[in-house]
Amino acid sequence: MKKLFGSLFLVPFLLFGCGKPAPEGSDDLSVEISAPESPQYLVVFSQCNNAEPYRAAQNKLMEKLWGDYDNVELEIMDAQQDN
Repeated sequence: MKKLFGSLFLVPFLLFGCGKPAPEGSDDLSVEISAPESPQYLVVFSQCNNAEPYRAAQNKLMEKLWGDYDNVELEIMDAQQDN
């Protein structure tokens, strides 16, 4: 009886241990790691109008600030005093 239970206990290990062999040149311990993708951002800046010089300077400053980032797109909107 003990031999029967011992055999039944070992059979699953023998069956699952006999899997497909790994292809040649492959290493089961190697893991392929890639750099995470950088998220993309959209920054939308809206002015009620762009007629005043300080607003144009502000727009240029925003373009310079966000232009340093490859993953950020800046869109400046002009409402043309239509509020």
